[in-house]
Amino acid sequence: MPPLPTVFFDTNLLIDYFWAEYRIVQSKINKKNPNLQGRLNIAKQLFKKWENLDFIVYLNDWNIWEFREKLLSQYYQNKCISFGYQMPKEIHSAKKNVPKLTTNELDVIEDRVKWFKESLHEKYGRMFNLEKKFLNELSENQCGLIDSILFYQAVKNKCDFFITRDEEFISNILPICTAKNIKTTTINPKDFLKIFPIKKCKDCGGKILYQIRLDEDLSKYTKPPEKVKYVTEALCTSCKQTQLLKEKMIPFGGSH
Repeated sequence: MPPLPTVFFDTNLLIDYFWAEYRIVQSKINKKNPNLQGRLNIAKQLFKKWENLDFIVYLNDWNIWEFREKLLSQYYQNKCISFGYQMPKEIHSAKKNVPKLTTNELDVIEDRVKWFKESLHEKYGRMFNLEKKFLNELSENQCGLIDSILFYQAVKNKCDFFITRDEEFISNILPICTAKNIKTTTINPKDFLKIFPIKKCKDCGGKILYQIRLDEDLSKYTKPPEKVKYVTEALCTSCKQTQLLKEKMIPFGGSH
């Protein structure tokens, strides 16, 4: 099989996925349809492809820092709304009257960041020192700072794709990529979801499916283990050949 494509996400997509998962969990508790629409639905589709191992995700600390920053902002805005303020137009008035996030609320956010770091982490990309000249070119071309930093990390980690729903950034980055012969393709998630054809077995031409399964005999344990091994395999639906793609130890009772 050819190497799997490598991707680097704009943090907004990670936030979308977080809220999609949150809504799904809440819907199960309330026994209602999560009714994912718009960008939450797209994020869920995108990460479903990642779970099926259609591509490999690179992340690094810049994602973690921005993820925390965005969650802090969104949680505080939700708190302002609970006090009767309309967001975002009344944010300045709200900040004068709505208390800051409490220690308990901050702890909840840190739990979410920990979940993000442990659950979404696929391949932790290297943290490259920022190149002033390159970032200055992006800034002069009206590319936002954080998106530019994430894009730079994607390029230096030699990712095939940088995925963002910021259409303005995509338009502004294109001439720079062309001039510098940058191989990392910047693309929106809708278009990215369209570019993966069904993979075929190189031996018989049958359809390839991906399966994630527990690779442990739990009956051998006298008490629940802290972690268990899951494997991801490529399975041909015609000739039934399998190929081991990766192994992963995850907390017992968790999910991939």
